[in-house]
Amino acid sequence: MARFHTTACLLSVLCMTANVIAQDTEAIRAKLDTAKKSYEAELDKQQKDLLALLAKREEQARKDGNKKLIDQVIAERESFESKGSLPKSVSLMTYTSRIGFAKKTLSAAYDEAIKAYLRARNDKEAEALEAEKKEMLKGLTNGVDTKAELTRYLEGSEWLWDPKSPVGLGVDGVTLQPEWTKAGLTVKWTAVDRRTIVLTVIKGRGADRVAVLTLNEELTEMSGIGFEGVEFATPIKRRK
Repeated sequence: MARFHTTACLLSVLCMTANVIAQDTEAIRAKLDTAKKSYEAELDKQQKDLLALLAKREEQARKDGNKKLIDQVIAERESFESKGSLPKSVSLMTYTSRIGFAKKTLSAAYDEAIKAYLRARNDKEAEALEAEKKEMLKGLTNGVDTKAELTRYLEGSEWLWDPKSPVGLGVDGVTLQPEWTKAGLTVKWTAVDRRTIVLTVIKGRGADRVAVLTLNEELTEMSGIGFEGVEFATPIKRRK
């Protein structure tokens, strides 16, 4: 009788534990579903806002009678809507930073749910969520996922290399920095992967000619090694 009573108590405890775990995982799944809805809403909002910027850009171009810009904006809008290609004629700072933050938030929600299922010994559900996460966050960031897209994103941007002398990253790798120009330096910039750029002094200096910089996922700051081979103490912030 005592053994039966002990076994019954053990089964009762196991059932109670299973129920608690089930309730916990259900709560985590509900939280994940909420995070997914928030992500999709933010993605939709940012896409609409970017299209609105393109519409304003086209409207201004029409007021100016600038046919070349009109054609560019129209082509960029069609490419963005059909392929997700990011435009060059408008600022992408808000779009990329907001999308990047939304994906980070959703990624964290997935990780929390996966851990909950693993603790509950529900490995199949955890594996399913891993696959779902990978598909949901395909591209991982915010539409800037190749060195070509990074090049397009950075063209026309300015960065606070020195608070008093921002560095401009122009078209075709042209680097705009008045103090460097005064010193007789010609510097080119090149994207080498989806988050790394290299600045190279091609004229005016025989040593300390290369700087390597890595951007954060939100594309709002960069850090790395300067021309003198010294790591930047603080990240270089984007000015515009």
